[in-house]
Amino acid sequence: MQSDSQAQVSAIVAKLANNEVGRIEILEMPPSLLTRTRITPEMLEAQFYYRLTIRDIRGGIYQSKLLAAAKSISVEPRNETSDLRWATIFYSTEGVRLGAFYFDKTGSYGAVDSASVSFRGSFFKWLDGTFSSCFQ
Repeated sequence: MQSDSQAQVSAIVAKLANNEVGRIEILEMPPSLLTRTRITPEMLEAQFYYRLTIRDIRGGIYQSKLLAAAKSISVEPRNETSDLRWATIFYSTEGVRLGAFYFDKTGSYGAVDSASVSFRGSFFKWLDGTFSSCFQ
């Protein structure tokens, strides 16, 4: 049986494949930044250091690699929350928020929307490899 978080990932992948995702926002908080508490999804969205916005992912240079990386994601529910440093937020072509993936500095743990998960697949490797140089 598929978890709710995996179902959310699958829904976003389907929308990406059907060109129903328009805007994507990528948020980052430097992993070297020390904080008193773990960074939650809400804190990351309010206190990010960097935000990169792709106004329309459809037909752009990132679309095919993003879709392939998103298709590789598998998640398992997790009780422990992580110290989040990256977010990828997906919006419909009409601007409606579809969901978000959050990652710790390793990309192994994080959240799908507000649910804590462990991640497998190549999504974080693609995300970090493609955009980390933008956030130097």
